Amino acid sequence: MPAFRNDKKIITTEDFAEGLWVFCKKRSTSLYDPLTADLKKAGVEIDDEAGFLIAKEIVIINLWTISKTLRAEKEILDLLHRRYIMGHKNIDGSEDEKIHFAKQAQVKLHDRYGKYYSAWNDKEPGQQWVLASTMLEQMVGKNRHVLLNPFIATALISHILAAMKRILQLRGEFDVTGKAA
Repeated sequence: MPAFRNDKKIITTEDFAEGLWVFCKKRSTSLYDPLTADLKKAGVEIDDEAGFLIAKEIVIINLWTISKTLRAEKEILDLLHRRYIMGHKNIDGSEDEKIHFAKQAQVKLHDRYGKYYSAWNDKEPGQQWVLASTMLEQMVGKNRHVLLNPFIATALISHILAAMKRILQLRGEFDVTGKAA
């Protein structure tokens, strides 16, 4: 009997990327209500448009969290990002408008990633106050009641770190094998 047994589930790269997309959407949904409640307590008015923008930013935060955690998994991340960007083509409008929205989504994603990677504290992963403030600024602007609110920042940091831990656990459960036959 071998000393080491591999009990990992075998999965294709595409299926793992799709699973990460589902994970991203679920994590985003679970963060939206408590975060918007905290933002409202801090005096932020959230109408339908603001709520939609906050929801989009939360998805980007979760995509970034996955990318930061699995940074060496280029093929998986490319598929995940393609899934996100191509989702912007599912709007009403002409083909040119759909292409335009997809390109805008890609530009916005790259912009946010640049900001979030710059704000990440590699020396103290548990000390991500600048990151949290940067993320919150993308959601609500330079509202000092939000950016300096330790409860909101702590909730966001906790969300990110818990997601990173779960992503690593998920990755460890699977043997990702490339493309489906």
